[in-house]
Amino acid sequence: MRAGTEMQITAWLYPKSDSSRDQLLRAIHPEEFQVISARYGVRVGSPALERILEATDGADGLGVSAGAVLSKLELQSLPFRELMCRSTARESDRDSERNNAACTATPLQDFGAEEPIRLFQGISLSRVKIKPNFVAGVGEWTDEYVLGRGVQQVFAAAGLSGYSLVPVVNPKTGSAWPEIAQIYSSSVLPRSMRDASIDRIESRFESENGKLRQLGCLAYAPGDLEGRPDFNRTGEPWRWWGLPSWVVSSRVEHFFKQFRLRGWAFRPVFLAGSKLYEEYLGTWHELRRLVSKTGKSSFEGGRW
Repeated sequence: MRAGTEMQITAWLYPKSDSSRDQLLRAIHPEEFQVISARYGVRVGSPALERILEATDGADGLGVSAGAVLSKLELQSLPFRELMCRSTARESDRDSERNNAACTATPLQDFGAEEPIRLFQGISLSRVKIKPNFVAGVGEWTDEYVLGRGVQQVFAAAGLSGYSLVPVVNPKTGSAWPEIAQIYSSSVLPRSMRDASIDRIESRFESENGKLRQLGCLAYAPGDLEGRPDFNRTGEPWRWWGLPSWVVSSRVEHFFKQFRLRGWAFRPVFLAGSKLYEEYLGTWHELRRLVSKTGKSSFEGGRW
């Protein structure tokens, strides 16, 4: 590692059974982990992680996910982020049917990233409870967002680029909701890097076998991000139903936090070839090595 580096990866461990949880707790000391939503966070590189994986393999194993933690300076060296949803606009059953129909009616487009995507617009919501300073993901299955009026105003005043606002229809009245709008972007990034934090599904079902699954952070060649607007979609459908993820500039994160907006978290997007990225990959290779040694633990995350 570089002198003074702070980048680390936390492995989040979800016991697959009570027996696995009991084995985990016997194998770990309180100072070696943190707990969030029944998941136990352990730093990759800590001797505790291998000890836990070995112990729980005698039970039913663990579901494993991971998150990168960077210092402020490390984050400042990265010009883009991936959006993570932290607030949801609930759909009624009829809303879900309408939105799913609109989504599947949207043609798939191939941007050269192995699998085609849908750039879906035309959201219907029969009920809206979104504060002006919030963004909200639509339902539990899309990666589309609606913005409150205050968020719209901040983005416009900041001069953020690469997006447009699309009306959200109230199907009960046939009119657009005045206080919210869907954010839409037709700016699509090229293929991201295929590295240790990107998985390929092994399945007996032909429709999913060999498909990509995102386990960690995205990364791009630096030239692929130069000159890009503030809002972009990925060329790959990292979400369900052919829906891409969002990659935004660090300016979006800056204004989002400065004006205390809510509903998004921001995950770093790495630059291929940088020392920081090489450290990230080295840590991911170690995590994959440890998980591969087990018979019952497996990675979580992605579309399946």
